[in-house]
Parts: sequence; structure tokens; C-alpha cells
Amino acid sequence: MKILHYSLGFPPFRTGGMTKYCIDLMKAEKGNGHEVGLMWPGHFAILDKSTLHIKKHNAIEGCFNYELVNPMPVPLLDGIKDIEPFIESRSEDIFLGFFKKNSFDVLHVHTLMGLPKECIIAAKKANVRTVFTSHDYFGLCPKCSFMFGDIACKEGKTCIDCTQCNKTALSQKKIELMQSALYKQIKQLSIIKKLRRRHIQSVNASYQAVSWITDRRSVNQSDINKYARLRQYYVSIFEQMDVIHFNSNNTRKIFEQYFDVSRNGTVVTISNGEIEDRKALKKGIVQNKEIRIGYLGPQSIRKGFFELVDCLDALAADYKNFKLVTYSGLLDREYAECHEPYSYSELPNVMHDMDFLVVPSKWNETFGFTVLEAFSYGIPAIVSDTVGAKDLIQPNCSGFIYRTQDELQQILKKLFDNPEKIQQMNRFIVENVPIKTMIIHEAEIEALYKGSEQK
Repeated sequence: MKILHYSLGFPPFRTGGMTKYCIDLMKAEKGNGHEVGLMWPGHFAILDKSTLHIKKHNAIEGCFNYELVNPMPVPLLDGIKDIEPFIESRSEDIFLGFFKKNSFDVLHVHTLMGLPKECIIAAKKANVRTVFTSHDYFGLCPKCSFMFGDIACKEGKTCIDCTQCNKTALSQKKIELMQSALYKQIKQLSIIKKLRRRHIQSVNASYQAVSWITDRRSVNQSDINKYARLRQYYVSIFEQMDVIHFNSNNTRKIFEQYFDVSRNGTVVTISNGEIEDRKALKKGIVQNKEIRIGYLGPQSIRKGFFELVDCLDALAADYKNFKLVTYSGLLDREYAECHEPYSYSELPNVMHDMDFLVVPSKWNETFGFTVLEAFSYGIPAIVSDTVGAKDLIQPNCSGFIYRTQDELQQILKKLFDNPEKIQQMNRFIVENVPIKTMIIHEAEIEALYKGSEQK
């Protein structure tokens, strides 16, 4: 097959889980004999910013490389303030000619950022199968997460709080600068990193300065309508996809609140190129009498870190047989063992240093790789019911899924009282849990391309 992916671009300019997944999948597809390319949203021309064209660059690692010049804006995680540039029309004929000339079989879209609606319309007319993989909630939420700082959005469907939530969004000129060739060259300069940190601090300060509950009397109905219109624009794109590949049941649950996914939606958990089956039986959990709890996220409310600490604080008076191992800053607790952030090359040591993983997130995550990474080393996991990777858990066998903070505390207490349970779960994973590598996952995605997926 001839497969064209659409994502934000190649490393090192673009990073993050979506970029890694897309590139790793492309490599696996190429290794399986397919012709593969990537189209990405590029720069805006200085003189004419409205005429779209597709520029072919040199191939990267044997993959076609196409830049969309004058795409739609790419807001990343900063939100959207002025919706008009995001819903402007682009030339359908440009895309139609491109698809017919290159004879692609599949267009695999990983984000709607920067992608004109006309691309999907043209792909359909050219008989190119369209597949969308959900990595976040962009298209439904301008900030991608249905979160206002550390607080979950309660009025997602009404758009009543979108104006306040997107108040710190970048201007169109700043977005254009960040999509420019110049920014690619200077992105890693210390002064640019400092400016980005300052912007993040400003955004975080804005979260602290306002109440999530907007004064309804001060909300302009026209502002509500514009965000509803923006969402409907993106929903119309989702509805045209031949397949929407949800990376978890949690993701599907969120999407189906906004439109009918029964026709084109299917759930397939994902992997990446670093995942391998490294499972091994852990020895000495019972004999060592110190249970090592791994937490790999940041110290934030939305990630549930402080709820985990509250649970351990409540248990620490009666239990001295545990350590909380973190990689995200200091924690002033006797039971805490804090390390510097780790690189991916250090993951084997990180995994070998824990007996079980806790993912206590409070927001509706799509699918993070930490649970799959833990399983690949034979490590059981405790996850909240808002974690997409809970799909991998067989409760009471390979880990636990909890709903409330009290449930988490009771699970931890149970393991502190019966550390042999951890060893039993480790053995169960080693003997019964298959590890989804990218080679296995590539075959699943190929089935989506061919239309042979299971709904």
C-alpha cells in the first residue's frame, strides 16, 4: 500500500507522544514493504498567506516528506482565541490533484491541527481511505484536554467557559511565527526556551487567578456560539472519516458524547517502537520487606499525584514497609525517594527499581504508554478509572482499577498487608499477558486500512 500520514512534523522540531507514535508506525509500515510518507503543516508565505500549496522536500529515512504551505493555524496546547483563521476555506482542487497524482491508498490523520477540511473532502473524492487516530481531544476542545489548569471542564458541551479557558491563547501572528522556518532554527536557543517557560508560567498564573465557574451573567452569547461553531467545523471532519481509531475505550467515551461514532469508530490500543517483551519474574518482594511504588508523572493535581501522597500519608503511621519512588522533583516525606527526570534509555533501570506502578490521573487521559511499559517488564499497575490504559488491566490479576481516593488507599493497604500479592501479579503478567510491540500493532493498523477491523 501507499500510505500518507498527516501529523505535526518530524523530530527534532516536533516531539511528544503523538510524534513518536506516528514516526514509529511509519517505520514499521516501511519495514513491512509499504510506501510511506508524512504531510505536515508548515510555514505561512510572507506575501500570500491564503493560497495553499504542497511542497515536496527530501525524503527522511526513506519516507516521503510533504509540507503544507499556508495551512490552517497550529495552536498546540495554547488554545484558540480567534476562530476565523481556523475555519477558513482552502483549495480542494490542490488536494484532489495531489491525491490523484500520487495514488495514495490511505490517508492516516493523527491530528486536525493545521489540516484544512478540504483535504478530507478531496481524499474521499479520490477514493483514498481516511483513518483518524485520536491522541487527544483537539477538535472537541481547543485546549485538547477538557482541563482548565488542574480543574476538569464541567461545561464542555455548552462551550460556556471556552472564552475564559482560551483567554491566554496565542495571537495569529505568534502562531505564524512558531510555524515559520526561522522558528525551526531558533527553537532550541536558550532565550527562546526562556520565553516559552515565561509563557507557560503566565498561563499557569491565569489558572490560579480565576475561578473555573465563570459568572454566567458576563458570558457573551456570541462567544459561546463561535466556539460551538468551531467545534461543529471539526466534528464535520470527524464524521467524514472512514475510520476513527480510538486508542482507548476512555477516548471513545468522550468522543461519543459529541457525535455518533457507531459507524466509523473502533478501539485499538497502541504501542511504540521502544516496546519489547522484557518480562521477568521479580524476586525478593516478600523477603526484602520494602515495597517500592513507582510514580512516573509530574507532581500535579491533574495527574493525581497529591491524592496518592494523601493516601500514603494516611498509611505511613501504621506501615513502614514501602517507598514511593518518583522522578519529578522533591517530596518532603520519609517514605519518598526522589530522583531527577529520566531519559528513555534509563527506563530499564527505572522499571527494575519498582515493584508496582501507580497512575492516579484525575483527567480523562486517552492512552499513555507507562502501563504498557510497566507490563513489558512484568510490573503490575494500579490506575484510576480515567486512565485510558486501564484497558490493559485485568483487575486483581495484572493490577487494579479504582474510582475514588478511598479505593486507592484500600488497595495500597491490601498490598502492604500482603506483599505476596504483588509477586502473584508479576507472575501472572509474565505468564499470561502478551506485550503489544509495534510490529503487532502495525498489523492491527493495516487491518484498519483494509477495512477488516473489528468494531
